[in-house]
Amino acid sequence: MKEKDFRKDCLLTDSPVLARQTAARGLPVIYYERPGAEPVYEADYTVQSLDDLDELFFQRVYERHYGLPWCIGETERLKIRESTEEDVEKLLELFSDAEAVRWLFDEEKENYSREEQREKLEAYVRNRYAFFGYGFYSVLLKTTGELAAWAGFQEREYHGKTVLEFGYLTAAAFRKQGIATEAAGILVREMEELTGETQAYLFCHPDNQPSRRTAEKLCALYPEHFQTVVDQEKADSRKL
Repeated sequence: MKEKDFRKDCLLTDSPVLARQTAARGLPVIYYERPGAEPVYEADYTVQSLDDLDELFFQRVYERHYGLPWCIGETERLKIRESTEEDVEKLLELFSDAEAVRWLFDEEKENYSREEQREKLEAYVRNRYAFFGYGFYSVLLKTTGELAAWAGFQEREYHGKTVLEFGYLTAAAFRKQGIATEAAGILVREMEELTGETQAYLFCHPDNQPSRRTAEKLCALYPEHFQTVVDQEKADSRKL
């Protein structure tokens, strides 16, 4: 099957008039804003340089415009992509697992009803990626399409500043199979392009030994990108 040529399906123009006309027709537009030119807020993306506009860039503009999930990367075993509303029920099951819930900090496991949790997840997958450009992703087993884990990046307050956190939650049936480590290998390569950052923190509960071992392994594999924080303060707050 011939691969789709996304360059033909996205308009790249330096004409404000043409950019607005095309956007008004509901088509994807990349506006090349030359120095001193007027902005075009209707465009999907505005760029000041043409140097880095590769095929993947056009593909992602097209996918974002039409609400299609980005594929972040693949291994022989796994595929990582943006989560969709079709994933929500599987994610709810993932978050309801007793072992997973045990280690989620209090503010991350508030007493929401299942319907409230569903609404939050649906809003997340609809809005998170388009607004921030990154988030947590569905980690799928390629042979079956099963949701093996949820992993990715988010913002977090640490020592009075906002830092990038890398997190992972593996489904019960896939634990102790190296899923988190394999997924991290994909995500660390895409970290800077997705988030603009080159380093992320891994926050661990001091008593969660499996998570700490995984975090320490990731820091050993990617010392320039990951740093582990054993979050004793958060753990102590749960005992109050």
